[in-house]
Amino acid sequence: MRAFTPLKVPFNIINLQTVIRELSRDLLKYVTFSATIDGDTVIDHLLGRQPMGWIVIDKTSSVDISRTAWDKNTITLTSTSSVDCKILIF
Repeated sequence: MRAFTPLKVPFNIINLQTVIRELSRDLLKYVTFSATIDGDTVIDHLLGRQPMGWIVIDKTSSVDISRTAWDKNTITLTSTSSVDCKILIF
C-alpha cells in the first residue's frame, strides 16, 4: 500500500476567509424572532431560494418549535408556547 502524499497547493488564508464569507452570505441567514402560541410566525429569510433546513441556535424557554411551511421568500414556524428564538436558516 502506498503512503498518502498530500497535494502541494498554495494556501492563502485571506483568500479562504473571503471565499467563506461570500459563500456564507448567500447560504446562511441568522434570524431572531418572537413566537407566540396563538399562531404561526412568518419570517422573511432573505435567501432568495427555498431553504434546505434550519437549526435553533438559542431560545428563551423550553418549547418545541416546528416548521409548518417554507418557500423561496419565507419560513413559517410555530411553537408550543411564547418564546424569543434565534435560528440559522440554510
